[in-house]
Amino acid sequence: MAYRFLSKEWAAEVRNQLEASRSFQAKIRGANARIVSTITEPPGGGSWVFEQVIADGALKKLEVRSGTEAAGDALLRVQGSYEAFARLNRGELTLMKALLDGSVKVQGDLSKAMPYAPAILQYHEIARSIKTVY
Repeated sequence: MAYRFLSKEWAAEVRNQLEASRSFQAKIRGANARIVSTITEPPGGGSWVFEQVIADGALKKLEVRSGTEAAGDALLRVQGSYEAFARLNRGELTLMKALLDGSVKVQGDLSKAMPYAPAILQYHEIARSIKTVY
C-alpha cells in the first residue's frame, strides 16, 4: 500500500515504523524534544503543521494538520515548502543541503539538537522506506 505524503495515514505508518524500530527507540531513550515543521504550499493550498514530540524517551506525538503554527516551546521550528519536504523524503535532497541552500529554514538552538541527530537521520531513513505518493 502507498500512502499520500504527509497524510494522516502516512503519519500513522511512520509512527508505527518508528515505534517498531529497536534502533530508533534506543536513540531516543531518555530524550525530551518537540520539533514543529510548517509546510508551505501543500497540495490544495494553505499550510500544514507536522509536529513530533518525544517525552521521557518515547514518541508521544507525530501528527500532521492544517494550520500555520503550533503554540508552545519547541526544540526546533522548521519551515519549508511541500516540495522541499517531499525532496527530503524521496532522498533527492539532504537535510544539510536544504539548510545551506535555504529551502528549509530552522529556528532554535542547533547545538541543543545535535544529540538528536542520529534519531533524526534514522527517522528520515524510516520515513523514506515507506511507499509514498506525492
